Amino acid sequence: MRRISIKDIADNIHNLMDDEVTIQYIPERPGDYEGKETSNEKIKRLLDRYLKINFEDGMKETIEWFKHNGF
Repeated sequence: MRRISIKDIADNIHNLMDDEVTIQYIPERPGDYEGKETSNEKIKRLLDRYLKINFEDGMKETIEWFKHNGF
């Protein structure tokens, strides 16, 4: 299992958007994300299969879909 941080996600979006996105760092606020972990085990169990695409390719496909659909 590979851990991916919020910063990893933001950096990846920034790179895929040809620097059209600016990452802003702000002070921590009450109720902010505290680093909880998630897993795809439930979806794997419910669908009885494991669909796997790496993070970078999945983000690239997602960004391309949003660009193509006018977002």
